[in-house]
Amino acid sequence: MPPTRAQLLATTSKFFEAFSSWDFATIISMRTATCSGISLPPSKRMFTSPANMKEAWEDSTKVFKSMKLCIIDESDTVVDEAARKVAVRIRGNSETVAGPFENEWIFILTMNEDGTLVDKIQHFCDTAVLSQLEKRVESATGQEIKYGQA
Repeated sequence: MPPTRAQLLATTSKFFEAFSSWDFATIISMRTATCSGISLPPSKRMFTSPANMKEAWEDSTKVFKSMKLCIIDESDTVVDEAARKVAVRIRGNSETVAGPFENEWIFILTMNEDGTLVDKIQHFCDTAVLSQLEKRVESATGQEIKYGQA
């Protein structure tokens, strides 16, 4: 029997709470051992797997000093119980090496069989806002933001 809507939404909330802790161990505690993630669109593509998760985290923390994510409007959230997927609109804010950053994302999370952990992460961001941050980071540090392996 697939997890219920309530179980999938609870796992989604726990995932974003864990991510907002900005602590690697807490963040990965909400993911399966095989969890993969991909950032889209292709111009900003980053792929994470269990093999490169720690490296991607270390690259992220060179730019982002914190990250708080929250659901914008729960009425926009879409749940597919049979597929164990939740699509949600997120607002995030962060302190970065180049000052404050705020953006919006659409996350599509696929949960494991019992709906307690995230097994796949897809997210799409406002690339215009991200491009502005890239310029600020490069100006402040002389380095580009790393996006991991495409």
